[in-house]
Amino acid sequence: SSIAPQHASTTTEVEARCQATARLLVCLDYDGTLVPIAARPEEARPTSTVLRLLSQLAQAPDIDVAIVSGRPLAELRVLLPIQGVAYIGANGLEVCTATGEFLSFLPPGAFSTILTLLRIQVENLVAGVPGIFVENKGQAFALHYRLARPETRSSPILFP
Repeated sequence: SSIAPQHASTTTEVEARCQATARLLVCLDYDGTLVPIAARPEEARPTSTVLRLLSQLAQAPDIDVAIVSGRPLAELRVLLPIQGVAYIGANGLEVCTATGEFLSFLPPGAFSTILTLLRIQVENLVAGVPGIFVENKGQAFALHYRLARPETRSSPILFP
């Protein structure tokens, strides 16, 4: 027998559930949902249509909107300057509520030394490898390899 995810629904079922609820929370990811995945993070920018639609959604009664991302909170707020939206950055480590309250789930500098050392080691590992770079995200970092050649992306040196 197969096991189907319980959250799997048709568009009609989702619409019916949304209309039947008194209050709706819409959580949207930035990269790959609101903007297409880009070769480099700085190239992923929202269109004016996305900004307009998000603004309309955030102003709708009984709908709360949250943007969830691995990007730093400050960057999200610049990319999507929408009043009434909650932002969840750094994969949940940083939050700005829809009313502007800031929450951080890591004490300032909690892992900064070890994170910096680890990031430097990774940067040294990929230094000079075409198409691979490290993005410093403040409380995290990301290794980007989308621009690398296919044989490099599957290299056991990088990904044992």
